[in-house]
Amino acid sequence: MLGCRAALEAAVQDALGLMQFEDACFLAERLVAEEPTDHSRFLLGKCYYGAGEKKHAISLTTPLPTASLEDTNTPTPLPVNRLCALATPSPSYTASPPSSRISYFRRNRRKEQDHGVSPDAPAFSPSYQEPPPRRSFRLRGSSDSKSPRKVTGMSRLMPRAARRSWRNRDSKKAETPSPATSPQAAASSSRSSKVLPHAPDSASTQENSAPSALLQASHEACMRLLALCGQVVRHLYLFECHDAINTLEELPRAHVTTAWAQAKLGQAYFELADYHAANLAFRHSRRLDMCRLQDMEIFSTVLWHLKDKTALSYLANELGEISIESPITCCAAGNNYSLHKEHDKAVVCFEKAIQIDPTFSYSYTLLGHETFQNEHYQRAEECYHSALAINPRHYNALFGLGVLKDKQHRFQESEHYLKMAVKINPNNPVLRCFLAKVVAAKGMYQQAFGHVQKAFETAPENPLVLFERARVMLCLGRLNRALEDAERLKAVAPKEPSLYFLLEKIYRKMGRFDKAALALSRATELDPKALSNMMEDSAYDPHGDPNPNTSGASADDSGDMFTPQRRRDSTD
Repeated sequence: MLGCRAALEAAVQDALGLMQFEDACFLAERLVAEEPTDHSRFLLGKCYYGAGEKKHAISLTTPLPTASLEDTNTPTPLPVNRLCALATPSPSYTASPPSSRISYFRRNRRKEQDHGVSPDAPAFSPSYQEPPPRRSFRLRGSSDSKSPRKVTGMSRLMPRAARRSWRNRDSKKAETPSPATSPQAAASSSRSSKVLPHAPDSASTQENSAPSALLQASHEACMRLLALCGQVVRHLYLFECHDAINTLEELPRAHVTTAWAQAKLGQAYFELADYHAANLAFRHSRRLDMCRLQDMEIFSTVLWHLKDKTALSYLANELGEISIESPITCCAAGNNYSLHKEHDKAVVCFEKAIQIDPTFSYSYTLLGHETFQNEHYQRAEECYHSALAINPRHYNALFGLGVLKDKQHRFQESEHYLKMAVKINPNNPVLRCFLAKVVAAKGMYQQAFGHVQKAFETAPENPLVLFERARVMLCLGRLNRALEDAERLKAVAPKEPSLYFLLEKIYRKMGRFDKAALALSRATELDPKALSNMMEDSAYDPHGDPNPNTSGASADDSGDMFTPQRRRDSTD
């Protein structure tokens, strides 16, 4: 059975002929997953080379790093000279049947030997030039009577009278109708065709129908595969992450274990704020394709959330070796500098990413986050608006504007931007948690509890969801449930100062002052500066209860763990 190999190979050739290299790369990757042969890998190398990814194309000449020596299905590497020489076909080359190709090679080899061209030179290399045509068709003059006749070839050796008589004889032969074209011959041929009609051969018909049935089956299998891939992209565009994960599981086994599928799986988990699962998926994608740049800015953001400095530095260096002039590489380097608290260098990296590709909206958002950390609020707002001008569905910029307005105690505008972000991506728990903070700051605790409860249903183990749920429960007076969520969060993040400040408030309101003192001492031990910040915050009352309605507390006063999140839109 052909599967979808034949249809995918034809689609790759069509995309290469139309110079649509991105589509050709995607189809060729599916072809390699369907049948990892040397020919399919060679087509994939041609697509990468045409798209400008030369290192990606050369990487196909070496074995995969994860391939075992006992695996007999691992394809052998292609020779480097074959890939480089045949990566770009000659413009005059068109597909032809195998028999005509063999005769074409034989004729070219004879012409090369006649014109001094080395027969070992590749037939389709860019430096190869077609030799001049043979002189056999120029032995006679032009048949056009209006153009002057040139005397060439053997006619130069003949006398002028002989040449004139020879020309008259040729013209008479041309005017004399041949027996095959006479009316009597045509009539007799028509009568013979009527008397003896050609009977179709049933055996030949069956032989021709068998390949067409196989090609039709291959086409249908290819369309089913591409339909599933299109559904994955559509679900991610609409931020239907659970549906995207379920659709990825419906793909054939050979296509699930590809770098593209694993990267989309990591993106889906990232949008659900499940950074550990996203990290595993992206690491698997990197093992399958070490030269992949697409979606690696999401991977760098995942590592930023997980505070994995070593892995993020290693990723930034690897992407720099692949392409230093890519905005994705600059974003990964900027995230690396930001994680190391070098915000000025991070700003330089994000500005370079904007300079390389002014239409890459995620770089504007990351630049806005960095300038927000440096307390340059006006410039951060301009960056967020620039990202929205490029992509109106970029909910990350709306989220950044909401956090920025909350920092400025403009809660009405903050709620507006956060509601717009939640409308675009309703399944994101981080957006709902920050919206609950802003709504609680306005004194609407029941509405805040509704938002945080929806976030809890989406991600019940998320630390930010548990923290905000405990805060809302404290404001509503449900102390036991608030303490329960705080204890669950303590098992997840035992070294978070803001958690112990929250425990101190809960214990103090319950009348358990000894445990409240222990929680406060633990918080000051983890972060000595946090106590002074909370004492300056009017939401923290040492002799009473938290009152977010009159405090004017901003949504980012909950500690380093809950700083503005580096969200990323899948439509970038």
